[in-house]
Amino acid sequence: MKSFMDILHVDELYNFLVEHGFEKPTEVQEKVIPLFCEGKSVTVLAQTGTGKTLSYALPLVQRLKLTEKDVPSKRGCPRAIVLVPTKELVTQVHEIFKQISHHAKLRVRTLVGMDKSKKATSLKEQFVDVIIGGPGKVAKALKSGEINASQCHFLVLDEADQLLEMGFNKDIESIYSHFEWSDTQVALVSATRPNDFEEFVSKTFKKVDFLDVSLQGAAGIKKTINNFNIYLNYKEKEAMTTTFLTKEAKGSGIIFLNKKEEAQVIYKKLVDELPKLTFHLLHGEMTAKEREDSLSKFRKVGGVLVATDIVARGVDIKDLNWVLNYDLPFEAVYYVHRAGRVGRSGRMGHVYNFVTSKDFELIKRINDAIRGQSSLPLSPIKEVKQNQTAKGQKDAKKKVVKKATATAAGKKKTMKKKDNRFEDKKVSRVKKSPRYKRK
Repeated sequence: MKSFMDILHVDELYNFLVEHGFEKPTEVQEKVIPLFCEGKSVTVLAQTGTGKTLSYALPLVQRLKLTEKDVPSKRGCPRAIVLVPTKELVTQVHEIFKQISHHAKLRVRTLVGMDKSKKATSLKEQFVDVIIGGPGKVAKALKSGEINASQCHFLVLDEADQLLEMGFNKDIESIYSHFEWSDTQVALVSATRPNDFEEFVSKTFKKVDFLDVSLQGAAGIKKTINNFNIYLNYKEKEAMTTTFLTKEAKGSGIIFLNKKEEAQVIYKKLVDELPKLTFHLLHGEMTAKEREDSLSKFRKVGGVLVATDIVARGVDIKDLNWVLNYDLPFEAVYYVHRAGRVGRSGRMGHVYNFVTSKDFELIKRINDAIRGQSSLPLSPIKEVKQNQTAKGQKDAKKKVVKKATATAAGKKKTMKKKDNRFEDKKVSRVKKSPRYKRK
């Protein structure tokens, strides 16, 4: 394996790598960095947690440093634009570029939906090297003249698949139409590829000659992740979540739900029932500041994050041990991306799925979508016949937490029978229970 010194040639980047303890490039970095440094446009397909952000950030900074004397600086004229789908990813990618620019002395700014007039005026009056933002905001800023792409030679689409799924096609086409240089270097980076990906690329970037870097196993569940299905009745979910957190869960984790309303209910219930644990809430209806504060606290102190799919894509959270799919996601790719929050950088992670009889059709749709994407090596969720699951639920009912009420000091006190399903607190034991089937 090559070292970073073999593929990077700017001293400031070495200082960044030493400061943050990066010794050798990952597989995707080893393949992408040399191509980007040579001025090649690339499409990159690699699993989450493999270092895709640095695979384009490091060579982009090198290219900017090596050419900064050749390109005159102009106010409001960035030399590179990085597009990402969510505010959380804008913050995360900006933080990485900020750490690098601390050594490389580049000017990096964000463009998100905050104070519109203040942010636009600030960018128009500043010298900027890199702008990181969402397609909608960047497109509007270019159209209004608040920023200008006349000096821009680099365009990166991070989480390109999600940008397409969220309907940013027209915004991306509009942004690219402002690029005046025929040698504009483009990078499309993602963990999956939608069926219409090739059509979008050929239509939007007609004159760009891409080199493709696809890592084996991209878009699949990584080998460092153990997956478990937990079969139960729908009404058992809340009680089972409490049991799971007290008996099985180790370290920090994320509980994924499909709807923000239910996420709020479960969050409040868990906070009331388990005061010794630390809980955080994150969903799309929270303000940008609330979401940023919640994610920041979770990163600092750990605990349990109750969230919707707003954190399923791209957000990197260190020391995350497990993911619980309280609700199975509606789309196959989100199952993969949720699972991708754990098992990063070779660490072992665990993914648990609550599966009820209401999920049979959902599982079929997820698996149909997986099988329909021939270019993606996704592993289908194991399907169980209804009579088998019904039998498992019937047997399990004997073990379900039973409640008895007793009056004490004028209040009702809940008493629970011992639940043996997480008796030894080991993941390996889960496989022996009829309610837990490992994939």
